[in-house]
Amino acid sequence: MTPTLQRNATAFPIRCGGFTFIELTISIVIIAIAGATIVGLTSRMASLSAGAMQRQQATQIADAYMQEILSKPVLGSAGGPGRANYAIVDDYSLLPDTLVRDYSGALIPQFANYRVTVAVSSPPFVLPANQARLITVTVSDPQGMDISISAFKAAHP
Repeated sequence: MTPTLQRNATAFPIRCGGFTFIELTISIVIIAIAGATIVGLTSRMASLSAGAMQRQQATQIADAYMQEILSKPVLGSAGGPGRANYAIVDDYSLLPDTLVRDYSGALIPQFANYRVTVAVSSPPFVLPANQARLITVTVSDPQGMDISISAFKAAHP
């Protein structure tokens, strides 16, 4: 008689498909770390994008002010109060405040956190005197970064 092999059910249990608690816990930890990393990178990219957008808006504000100033002559008689009445380049050194306003003087609410300053001076190298102006428009964005644009404007004979 040949001996038959019998399998002991308690010595070698047959495994059904599925995951153990440890495997499940490790999977959850790995997914949580990956998710946190993705959220962190996304928020960092969003803040960098917002900063770039604010600098672009500050540049556009400075350019708009500069184009308006350059449209005025260097020589002539000064205009009245308010940007709509400014007649010469020198009038822009009298801006009443640093808030962003449109040409008529109305505040632009979406740019409430931006500040504008305009400096108008006579460059030292131009002869005869008072025939040109150095104009510098500086705009500060909400993060405190300054964007400056400078240009020369000369009197035309």
